[in-house]
Amino acid sequence: MSWPRGLARVEREMITLGYLERIALNPSVVAEWINEASRHLRSATLLANDDPRLAYAACHDAIRKALTGVLAHRGLRPKGGEGAHARIIEWGTVALAADVDADTLRRS
Repeated sequence: MSWPRGLARVEREMITLGYLERIALNPSVVAEWINEASRHLRSATLLANDDPRLAYAACHDAIRKALTGVLAHRGLRPKGGEGAHARIIEWGTVALAADVDADTLRRS
């Protein structure tokens, strides 16, 4: 995957603002986030007919956790607190601009 121009700048700004912090790359942490996202998607598939709202929530969490895994792969971690989930989506909107339209991520 190639990263869009400007992503490093956005990451530096998010670090400066205290939204992200640098961490050591740990492949097992990356795998944990991605595997959990995959489990959520499998669960959403099972729930879709009986409880579509809960399935949607599982998809939302899957997106957030997958993006957190990608951040971890880049040696970054979102800081917690109010708005942390939205900041992950903001980062993902920039990081995936060439592959996923921003409206899709914002709706998640």
